[in-house]
Amino acid sequence: QFYGPTTLREGLYRSRNLVSIRLLRDLGINTTLSYLKQLKLPTENMPSNLSLSLGSGLLTPMELARGFAVIANGGYDVQPYLIERIEEWDGTVVYEAPKTILCDENCDASQRQVADAEQSTSEQPPE
Repeated sequence: QFYGPTTLREGLYRSRNLVSIRLLRDLGINTTLSYLKQLKLPTENMPSNLSLSLGSGLLTPMELARGFAVIANGGYDVQPYLIERIEEWDGTVVYEAPKTILCDENCDASQRQVADAEQSTSEQPPE
């Protein structure tokens, strides 16, 4: 469906594919990949074509969060880290990270299924 003239901000907010494609085309693929590298995002699995504007690149949730964190922190590189526990001077626990709720075997199986699904979406459909 054609929505008529659309501002860049509105088009990105409403996830209009044509706006994203035109933005990438105008910025240039190499320039965009360079920006992604500046955000410390891996670009080796990124396509070098306009499909990149539609989300065809592969990023882990941590990589995606880290990229947004750089923007949210005014351009500063933020290295994520885990706080397992915070204690007062007398040993009173103020905060403790939640315990594991799934065993490693279940997580490993789920991760393999997600990886398989990601792989299958990047392949050509059967004829």
